[in-house]
Amino acid sequence: MNQVYPASAEGYTLVDVDVRLNMEQWGLEKTYIQLNITNLADVRYVGGFGGSANRFTVLFVQFGVPRAITAALVVGF
Repeated sequence: MNQVYPASAEGYTLVDVDVRLNMEQWGLEKTYIQLNITNLADVRYVGGFGGSANRFTVLFVQFGVPRAITAALVVGF
């Protein structure tokens, strides 16, 4: 007997922000600072579904990542 487990989730919108400051004005030609923010509004969302519809596999839901902030200093020679 085959069973189908339809899964769906509401739509969502994510906003990511990337800002880069070139440091050439301070004499550092190939150097910059970068700030990245993913999921700016910290939206809770379903990132995906997995597993299969048989008695040996557990179905699962993968939640999307929360807001994350990263910064980088890149120095070129």
